[in-house]
Amino acid sequence: MEVKEILGYIPNELLKQLSIEYKVDYQVKKLDGQTMFQLLLYSMLNVKENSLRVMEEFYHSLAFKSVSTNTHKGVKYNSIRDRLVNINPSYFEAIFQYCLDKFKAKHLSQGTKIVSYDSTLLSISSKLLNDGMKLNKKGDKRYLKFSMSFSNVPLSSKIFTEQRFLSEDNALREAILSDKLTDSIVVFDRGIQSRNTFEEFNKEKISFVTRLNYPIRYETIQEFAVKNNKSQRLIIDEDLEVKLLNRKCIKTDRFLRLIKKVEIKSIF
Repeated sequence: MEVKEILGYIPNELLKQLSIEYKVDYQVKKLDGQTMFQLLLYSMLNVKENSLRVMEEFYHSLAFKSVSTNTHKGVKYNSIRDRLVNINPSYFEAIFQYCLDKFKAKHLSQGTKIVSYDSTLLSISSKLLNDGMKLNKKGDKRYLKFSMSFSNVPLSSKIFTEQRFLSEDNALREAILSDKLTDSIVVFDRGIQSRNTFEEFNKEKISFVTRLNYPIRYETIQEFAVKNNKSQRLIIDEDLEVKLLNRKCIKTDRFLRLIKKVEIKSIF
């Protein structure tokens, strides 16, 4: 799919309207909000590793001029940097929300949805970023964490800068609880292991599926009969209703379902 085709899904009138609503073009002569959005999208779709100098080169290219509504001579990378630093990020969030509202009926399944959560870290020099996390005491890099949810299309995102959010027990917990998806099944990997967090999800009526690290301490409440326990890749040995125990051997108040000893068989 070409960039021009993607931009065609977002009406220019909407971009202008949102620019006015979020006041992103106040006292701006060249790099208006609509152009900045087009430049960011164009750059991300054309290069794997984007940079200010790459964006400057794209801005003055004939290819970008064919898709942009407004370009000027003499725009340098430092002007693009200053614009990115000062532009209201809510403008881009509003564009994303418009796209989500427009296409979710077509691309999101009806009824119960499976929503996946994951996080990634982005490193930035401390010379460019005052806030942010540090992985170790040495070096000048700081990190931002992005936690996102997906269900065929991205549904939500959160940015974390505080050191405590290096732990997924904090970051993913925050992202999941803020979305309050009581009509979906939330899926995440082993990043969250806190029994208190599982308890919190249960209290908020958030259905979730994840994997646990061994060893697993639990109390069996009920054992379910396992029928058709073999598939092309899986063997399920036990299906249990349990209460998990935390590090202090305190049991969860609510029951959880534990699928035990799931082995992945080779398909070759």
